[in-house]
Amino acid sequence: MIGYLNLILRLSIWFLLTADLSLANIFIGFAIAFLLPRSYTAPGRLQDWLRALGEVLIAIPQAYFEAVEIICVLIMKK
Repeated sequence: MIGYLNLILRLSIWFLLTADLSLANIFIGFAIAFLLPRSYTAPGRLQDWLRALGEVLIAIPQAYFEAVEIICVLIMKK
């Protein structure tokens, strides 16, 4: 299961970096994802992935709220 999550993470990063979803780029992304060396340390557990995902889902709305708050403060100072 974790191997699939690592593959999905690598492909997601590849597609975000290239911003190209053509068939050739998908094949290149899969090739690179499989050819990149894997760590030989203890593999990540599903619990670690879910905890990290939860932190991201909390951090994104919080960052937007803080950005809007800063914008509102700047507008009120003018």
